[in-house]
Amino acid sequence: PRAPKWLRSAELVELRIRSFRDRHPKAARKVLALDAFAQFLTLAEVAAVLWATGIRVSVPHVLAIEAAGRMVKILGAWIPGRLGADEGGAAASFALLGFAPAAGLMLAVARRVRDLLWCSAGILWAAKSGARPSDEKAVARQVSLCIEEF
Repeated sequence: PRAPKWLRSAELVELRIRSFRDRHPKAARKVLALDAFAQFLTLAEVAAVLWATGIRVSVPHVLAIEAAGRMVKILGAWIPGRLGADEGGAAASFALLGFAPAAGLMLAVARRVRDLLWCSAGILWAAKSGARPSDEKAVARQVSLCIEEF
């Protein structure tokens, strides 16, 4: 009872988040399935890029490469844009697995180019659609990301 109001409010938010699976089991299963599919696509991307360059890898190699890449992303999160961290980490992880470090650099650059292409496509789409932050339609109503209002 002596806790500040903001702390009690935060507790309610946390309880709602943690109980989401119990309250919405179908939605939770869909989220889990979509996440599993996204993980599969990420692994397939690594395998496809390496296959396209003529590098033959096994499933354990693909898993190790992706795990190393994720660790680098976590450790390099403090670097703006992780510039150089992804590339250096990929080269090092490939060297540790016995592959050419240049192949790791190539994979990191391919992913960076993919990200830039998607960002460019999004910027072009936003520019063509005429969406402007100052439009009344765009800021007329704040959209809640929560399924349930508090």
